[in-house]
Amino acid sequence: MRHIVPTLLLCAAMLPAADNGGLERVVRTQEGVQRGVAAQTEQAASKADLIADDLRFNRLGDDAQADRLDQVAAELATLVRSPDADLKTMTYVVDRLARARRGDTGELGTAASAQNELVGRLDKLAKNAQGRIAAANGLEDLRAAIETQRRLLEETGKLADQTLGKPKSELSTAEKSDQEKLARQQDNMEKALEETAKSLREQAKAAENERDKKNLEAAADELDKGQAAKETEKAADALQDNRLAEAQQAQEKALDKLEEAERKAAGATRDPLAALDKKMQDLAKTQREQQQLLDESRAEKELSKEEADRMAAKEQDIARDLQEMNQPQDQQSQQQQQQQQQSPQDQQSMQQAQKEAQKAQQEMSQQDKAAAEKSMEQALKAMEQAQKAMQEQMQKMQAEQDAQRQQSAEEQLAQLEKDAQAMQQAQEQQQKMLDQLESQQEMSKQQAADMAKQEQQLAQQMQQMKQQGAQQEMQQAKQALDQQNKQQAQQEMQQALQQMQQAQQQMQQQMQQTKQKMKPTKPTKPTKEDPKAQDGESPGSLEDGDRNGKRQSNWQVGLEPSEREVLNQVKADAFPARYEQALVQYYRALAGEAEK
Repeated sequence: MRHIVPTLLLCAAMLPAADNGGLERVVRTQEGVQRGVAAQTEQAASKADLIADDLRFNRLGDDAQADRLDQVAAELATLVRSPDADLKTMTYVVDRLARARRGDTGELGTAASAQNELVGRLDKLAKNAQGRIAAANGLEDLRAAIETQRRLLEETGKLADQTLGKPKSELSTAEKSDQEKLARQQDNMEKALEETAKSLREQAKAAENERDKKNLEAAADELDKGQAAKETEKAADALQDNRLAEAQQAQEKALDKLEEAERKAAGATRDPLAALDKKMQDLAKTQREQQQLLDESRAEKELSKEEADRMAAKEQDIARDLQEMNQPQDQQSQQQQQQQQQSPQDQQSMQQAQKEAQKAQQEMSQQDKAAAEKSMEQALKAMEQAQKAMQEQMQKMQAEQDAQRQQSAEEQLAQLEKDAQAMQQAQEQQQKMLDQLESQQEMSKQQAADMAKQEQQLAQQMQQMKQQGAQQEMQQAKQALDQQNKQQAQQEMQQALQQMQQAQQQMQQQMQQTKQKMKPTKPTKPTKEDPKAQDGESPGSLEDGDRNGKRQSNWQVGLEPSEREVLNQVKADAFPARYEQALVQYYRALAGEAEK
């Protein structure tokens, strides 16, 4: 924020008293600059609020990160304007500059004082925000590296299938170009992982509790071991030499190490619900691979030894993936599994799917095509049963989490209301003391001592409420009273009142945000006796499928809250893993009816 008013004072001193036009031009210019700063601050507050909403809507990170952004947005908004016209805000500075432009040059000094105070508050806010959110990029960098490595592994597999059996000299120009591109991108991963480890350590330094700090440092330590980087280097070299099978093996190992690092950092941001959702997505991917392999086998009347071995290798990968999904690799994963309350049906179905996949792999190695296909079908059925069990588990966990969030929000709201009431009482007491001080022409030593004692009690109350700004002003007012400095005590009390007013506004904003987070009561469906339903208007709006039409039935969707929450989180380029099998079955049923 620019310091503009001292320049104006200098200009005012240099300009003749009659040259009001020159002063007006200077003040008008700087007034426009101040308005621009205020507009930018409001935009920043609005963006921070939108990002917080996106974090909650897409379940990125945890609620604490979104709450911190909300707090930053609220503090920025408070710097711009306030219902209290006398509070030192950017709007206050603009108003004082406007008065100076109209001829009241004495307002320049008031504007200068207010602006200096705003600069200090902005600097403090920037430092706090840096510790809260600015360093929170390490985990996102790690996840981006994982996604990049997964993509490289998938594209290498496609290229391997496309160039199967071809030596490097026989590759087409396009195939050589794709291979070189993959090798180059894989080689860049080594440097990216080094930067990711640094980002994780920076994020760990800014972490607000020891648990998050240890988790993030553990993730950075995992990357600093160099095993992931070593495997990425091997993969890049293998890609360059057209050894694609070897490259895939190295890529898989690198991906395992990266996911291990993510698991170690998971305690900082992941909850059991997100972990279960990830497991369902992984299982859906394995289901697709199993179905594709089954369709590929059915398309061939006979399988050569080479083709059967290739399919057996893929089936072995499927069995291995199922085993990893069903068996936690570390203590943290075991704790997550316990929190998820994994059902016996889920475990049994996953074990059965793994058993059938292993059986299919052995049968395919023996070129027993029919038996292998039957085992693949059984593996798919077991995976479908596991998906259903996890879907039921997901709904149960979602309901429990919603109940916990509701309870937490209610407790938070009750505490905020209690604090707001206490703050209001403290403001009234401070104002009463200030009025008493202003009404006294002279202050005796005993009167000063009594007021200093009251001011100290207020300061202690602000300390308990963690309102450091008001606490400091009250302590300074207490010192002034100890010295019987009436004027200084008055100024400090006024500053304390302003700090309390700002705190009161922030509490009101926090209460509003907490109320918005609380789960609304689900409206009842309209009945025949409901007059709104007879008019074609549904009191439940989209809960009951109302399209603002006049049809008596409307949509009557009535989704469960957990299902509606899931649909709200669906990204445009993804489909919920837990619905994918239902969709596949639906289209297969349609295809079966069409054949009939």
